[in-house]
Amino acid sequence: MKKLLALLLALVMVVALFACTAKTETPAPATETKPEETKTETKTETETKTETKPEETKTEEPKAVETVTYFCTIGAYLDTLQKAIDEWNAGPGAEKGVYIEVTSNINDGSTANEILMQAGTFHDITDGPANQAWVLNGWVKDLMSIEDPELQELIKSYEPYYIPGKTFINGIMTSLPLEVVPIKLAVNTDLLEKYGYELPKTVDEMVEIANGIYDQSGGESFGWGGSTWSAMVRRLLFKATVNSTGRLYWDPNTGTYDFSPFKKIIEAYADMYQHGSVLGLDDLGIDEVRAQFAAGKIAFFGAPAYDVSVYTVQFPAQCNWTVIDFPAYDEGGAQYKGVYLDRVGCGICAPAYDNSTPEHQKAIVEAFKFLHSDELNARIYANGGMIPYKPELIENTEVLVDIPQWAPMADIRNYTSCPLFPDSVIPLEGDKFQTVFLEVIYGNMTFEEAVEDLNARYNAAAEAAKADPEINMDLYIYEWSAAK
Repeated sequence: MKKLLALLLALVMVVALFACTAKTETPAPATETKPEETKTETKTETETKTETKPEETKTEEPKAVETVTYFCTIGAYLDTLQKAIDEWNAGPGAEKGVYIEVTSNINDGSTANEILMQAGTFHDITDGPANQAWVLNGWVKDLMSIEDPELQELIKSYEPYYIPGKTFINGIMTSLPLEVVPIKLAVNTDLLEKYGYELPKTVDEMVEIANGIYDQSGGESFGWGGSTWSAMVRRLLFKATVNSTGRLYWDPNTGTYDFSPFKKIIEAYADMYQHGSVLGLDDLGIDEVRAQFAAGKIAFFGAPAYDVSVYTVQFPAQCNWTVIDFPAYDEGGAQYKGVYLDRVGCGICAPAYDNSTPEHQKAIVEAFKFLHSDELNARIYANGGMIPYKPELIENTEVLVDIPQWAPMADIRNYTSCPLFPDSVIPLEGDKFQTVFLEVIYGNMTFEEAVEDLNARYNAAAEAAKADPEINMDLYIYEWSAAK
């Protein structure tokens, strides 16, 4: 209930903020240092002749710098984040003797990081800590166990927004709540207007428009964006269309997998891909596709909330565009609520922290506190990068750029929290569903063949996980509904 009230309060603050007039971001002025006042004094002859010895200049030893490594999977507002980190490194960080070194990987970040950790390479701070498999492997530091008063005060400030199954896993605090992320559809309205189309209301209309734009443009423009991003199918096709299916592929009410509700969107995507109207599915990373949408070459592309920042800051759009709820599967419109992601922030890597010197441990904590500071989150929100959990950040922060797409994107009145799913902990054998459904999209197998295979393997793995005493499947089995 606390979480619901907090989200409703955050929504009220968002709506109130958007009633205000946005302004264009201008660089913050440098702090002005007032010169000391110069006083003219009349001196006696004796005073004039008196020799004044210059003060001795002491050369301070340069402060030793602890470099804290941060494995980052953020792409959408990476430019804003990196700029803020650079400024902190040069200012407060330098004063504290701490330097944050960022390694960024958005396309397959979690997988790449897991491979590194399995090989014994650990970054000090890492995205993706709310993962039971990582906790079971001992890779995630319990934030509550770190004796730092400022850190514990920061943790307490997020108590109303703790996310079940993410903030705490197996009794340890992995991370802090970061942002609410609804998933909608970005639309290049210039292309639709140019070729005589209106905004689609159904998936069938979207496919018709996508293929039509490709054909009418002679293959110069594309209907949809594709990507080699490992989360593309899961996030931009499945989670984006829960407003039509009413459920995800994992049903927390029954504790079972079923991929059959997503037949419509997979076959629609296969239609567009085989028609030639999808750009990037075979060879482009997520940011490369975003850049193509911003350049005006793509009509539709799935858009988590932070993509508003992408098309205003990272890749400023060269076309007119808008944000809409994902088109419905059927003519009657979406029958359910859409979902937003409850995203947590980065965590501290236990092996890196525990095997460090006390000085380096302090540096890790200082870097962590900055990366979760209200000042940083407010700055990212102001640039259209996130919808933070704390309503006071929304209430007291003015949007710094003219972003007409931010209001419709941040409207979550008809959205609900995405259910948790145990994909990371079940002992699955064979290819993951993302790989299998790509084969359907490529035309190498039917949707029915894919579902028969996936349902059998995923449910067998889920049953094995339920029987494993080290895996807490209770996190993923609870009452959930997407009913309006």
